[in-house]
Amino acid sequence: MLTAAKPTPKPESRTPEQFAAAKRGAQKSLLRTYLKHRVVIEIELGRTKFYPAFQFRDGKIIDALAEINRELSSSCGDLSPNRVAGALLDWWQTPHPGLPKDAGGADRSPLDLLVDVSEAEFADAVREARAVDSSIASERRL
Repeated sequence: MLTAAKPTPKPESRTPEQFAAAKRGAQKSLLRTYLKHRVVIEIELGRTKFYPAFQFRDGKIIDALAEINRELSSSCGDLSPNRVAGALLDWWQTPHPGLPKDAGGADRSPLDLLVDVSEAEFADAVREARAVDSSIASERRL
């Protein structure tokens, strides 16, 4: 899977400013790769693009999340990128009855579960609940 952005090593040393610029370049390149593979949610408002922080841990995309985003994005067909982003955000934020309940016994959204458990536990719970198969993305083709 895709990993965190790291500047390409150079034989000569870099100043802190040069290293920061190289890291920004590596991050932009990695983000373009994420977008190409449809694994990251991008929200465009005017000329500004936003990437919800819940998609990342320790500077890299969460692999289980990336796989889900890719699968849900492909189920959206030819919807506009903003509509796909909206459908994905709906899926992540909507409580799913098949996922493990919260401490109070209420349904949890995939996002709530992702925050509360390890990535492996999250992936197992989503797979067992078949939460992607019953995705909101495919049901909400506006």
